[in-house]
Amino acid sequence: MRIYRRNFDQPRNNLEDRTLHGIYSFEKLFDVFCEMKTAQGRSAATVNHYRRSFKLLIDFLNEKGIRKDVRNVKTEHLRQFINWMITERKRHLDHRYKPESAKNKPLSKRTAYGYIKNIKSFYRFLVDESYIHENPTELIDNVKYVDKDIEIMTADEVRALLSVPNIRRYADFRDFVIMHLLLDSICRIGEALSLKRSDVDIQGRTVYFRGENTKSKKPRLVPIKAKTARLIKELIEETDDFETDYIFLVNYGEPMSTERFRKRLDIITRQAGIKRSINPHLFRHTGATMFLEAGGDIRHLQMILGHSDMRMVQRYTHLTTKSILNQHEEFSPLNTVETKLQKERKILR
Repeated sequence: MRIYRRNFDQPRNNLEDRTLHGIYSFEKLFDVFCEMKTAQGRSAATVNHYRRSFKLLIDFLNEKGIRKDVRNVKTEHLRQFINWMITERKRHLDHRYKPESAKNKPLSKRTAYGYIKNIKSFYRFLVDESYIHENPTELIDNVKYVDKDIEIMTADEVRALLSVPNIRRYADFRDFVIMHLLLDSICRIGEALSLKRSDVDIQGRTVYFRGENTKSKKPRLVPIKAKTARLIKELIEETDDFETDYIFLVNYGEPMSTERFRKRLDIITRQAGIKRSINPHLFRHTGATMFLEAGGDIRHLQMILGHSDMRMVQRYTHLTTKSILNQHEEFSPLNTVETKLQKERKILR
């Protein structure tokens, strides 16, 4: 049973004031919701995604003049919110590093799908905790979207990226090592940047991703090549003066954030002469695809990626048409059926 104390300094006749500061305030209840998710073991990145969803909903309510009271927002408001996201809301409005062309487009349907999924989770919490009695999101369908094919990086593009950093400079060398690790271990950027010295076995050439830092919350041990291990060892030696166990640090000794590396990668991409956008996760897609195309086994890839569901692994196997043609040429059932006399013969040069 909850006991709420009313602030008697607040005017009782001002509904908006009571809404903003009372127990039905969107802001207060969403803070409670995020605290619950954190207590459940959700990662900081996941909770931040919840907060971005919530901020977007608040922006919509403010723009449309809808009172920010959880009892006041109805199903029709949330449907309007979805339409607003994919038709009116502009992306990256406050982003200092995005070009103007990227700021004039509405949110993608996939992005809207993720945000409304978070809002639905918030409303289930409100019903479970008896703040409201009816869930206005129950009648809202998920936003339908079509997954775009992800274009992996070519080997030439990866080489171009790796050629940019001046490895005589600390920050450039650190970025050089991060890119090697991302491609070699096929890990996520958050997993890479959370590594501590004790997580790396230089002699055994393995890195240990702790469960608290992985998306699945399960730890995994991943092998790395001798070159990657040597680069990490050199980087650790460079940062001996800093009193921290983290490996990837900014110049003043603080752990590097994913957002900071994204900005660094944007600069590296431009300097490499690559016209399209390159994000850290593209290293994971590229690494997984190159692993399979080089003859790697999909089961071992699943273990390296840390996916329990094989269907998730398929998302990273964007095999090129050339690779598929070569595989088919080598393993076609007709190869077994045909005799030498039936196979194509070379007649003319």
